[in-house]
Amino acid sequence: ALGCGCARRGRRSSLMLCFRTCWQDPDASAIPVPAVYSEDPSAELHMTIAPSAEFDEPRPSAAADLCARWSCAMGQDCGLDVQFAGGRFLRIHGIKAGGPAFWYNHKAASCERVQIGDFIVVVNGVSSDAVSMMDALDDGGDLVIHFRRPHSFRVTGLTRSAGPLGCTFKFGSAITVHEVNDSGALAIWNASAPDSDKVRPQDHVLSVNGERSASRMRQLLRTSDELDIVFSRPLELELA
Repeated sequence: ALGCGCARRGRRSSLMLCFRTCWQDPDASAIPVPAVYSEDPSAELHMTIAPSAEFDEPRPSAAADLCARWSCAMGQDCGLDVQFAGGRFLRIHGIKAGGPAFWYNHKAASCERVQIGDFIVVVNGVSSDAVSMMDALDDGGDLVIHFRRPHSFRVTGLTRSAGPLGCTFKFGSAITVHEVNDSGALAIWNASAPDSDKVRPQDHVLSVNGERSASRMRQLLRTSDELDIVFSRPLELELA
């Protein structure tokens, strides 16, 4: 069972959204207005808890599991930009300025704050299905959200010169691993990598050859002969 680190249960946020926000792909020139705190390199402002350029490891003071509670008015956005491509969890890509998640973080202790790169694993009792959890977030009302801090790792030296990469990907608002074959460059990597750094189905792709734009990552995964990929997944409690 997931532990709950929220010491301020029952907190309610009645603030209605009065900020207009927009989302741009990282290779777009426009900047969100007034601000979306995100890992988008084109964004002007970032929260102090924003991740580094490539890795989203949890801060030393942050618990591996977090339970956050807030309320949204009918039709109000929960204040999180999330990514998924099917699978069992959602990944936080941005925290919207002025939204319920933003104000939750404003009042929460540092170890209880939601961070960019965290994974959502349960929403109001709904788990193991990203689409159903997204629907639960969109329903609004009283939200009880369980987050898991990320484990991110880099896979280097992948080359197609000796054969195929040996995996398939799913493309949605995120890029995720769909299947890892028994042969290919990734199978060779997995044979010698520690368990925590073996590539698995549903791992999220954070960057490819240093590129974080979804369109560029997609292109490189399909065409590049040499690949350096950063993956992320929810931190396993036994590794915390």
